[in-house]
Amino acid sequence: MDYVYLSILQVIILANEYIWSIDRRNYYRYVPNLFFPVPDDPTFSQFHHETLIDGELVNDKESDGTVTLKLLTFDLLVIDKKNLMKRALTTRLGYLKDHIIKPYEIMLSKRPEYAEAQPFIIELKHMEFSYGLDKVLDTVIPNLRHKNDGLIFTSSIAGYKTGTCEKMIKWKPPNENSIDFLLRFEFNDDDDKPRFCLHKWIANNEHAYFDDMYVTDDEWNEIWKHDYNRYEGKIVEVVHDPTMNPNVPWRFIRFRNDKQHANHQSVVEKIMQSIIDGITEEQLRSHITLIREAWKKRDESKNDTSKGKEEKRLENGIKSKRLRDSHEDNYENNKKKQRFGENTE
Repeated sequence: MDYVYLSILQVIILANEYIWSIDRRNYYRYVPNLFFPVPDDPTFSQFHHETLIDGELVNDKESDGTVTLKLLTFDLLVIDKKNLMKRALTTRLGYLKDHIIKPYEIMLSKRPEYAEAQPFIIELKHMEFSYGLDKVLDTVIPNLRHKNDGLIFTSSIAGYKTGTCEKMIKWKPPNENSIDFLLRFEFNDDDDKPRFCLHKWIANNEHAYFDDMYVTDDEWNEIWKHDYNRYEGKIVEVVHDPTMNPNVPWRFIRFRNDKQHANHQSVVEKIMQSIIDGITEEQLRSHITLIREAWKKRDESKNDTSKGKEEKRLENGIKSKRLRDSHEDNYENNKKKQRFGENTE
């Protein structure tokens, strides 16, 4: 059977008539009433198959208080059995826009009955060049209707890499840098409130103690105390905030029910380094001009390289023509000499 996989946080499209979503825990869920037609088919009867799309599901809170579920797509790994993972990001986005999103939007505009049956709204995620940082920070993020989790800088020429991509850089304000830990409680005989012990992931099911999480007495009594047993072994996201207790600087943000493991110790080390480095928004903005100049310089270098290749190609063509002309002249001269020799005899 042919498949199209929508991986949500890997969107998958499976089969001509079957579409599945896959989450980060590798759970597959069938998505009904969803179709991705191929381009230039006015009948909307031909659909993509064996296709893998990357994206994320978000809840947009509208001005009237209602919530709209959206799938924001941002990459295309495979389309109709064609593997795009080694192609540049700009190429993959071009395929995603022209072969997936645009035909899908045309179908919905022509077939309102399909639009009404969609399980969620599907859009191409808004992206900017890195030198458009000021626009992202001043306009895009403030107008988002869902929670923002920082900025991701992605190489425009790199292929898609599974797992950790070293060419991808994520930025958050220093006070929002968070880590996911496994939570365990440790009671002392004389204490009503336990220690909230955070553990990093080592391998398989092995975790190692990292630090404590700070919880006030009021928070313990009002939020944790009555149900603390159900939170044992859960993955929690915490932020580094030493303002309340410098000796226990980690504060609870939320439970990560979508994750099976805490952050690996190697990831914890990297995030700790980013917390120590603490690049602020002001520092980021101060580099916009340098980023723009570097981008422009790279484009000029590309153009010079392309121009040089074209000139080299023309030069080689001229040389080849001269060589052919020379061979033809030699051939004609030899024929003339041969005829002259025959006549003199």
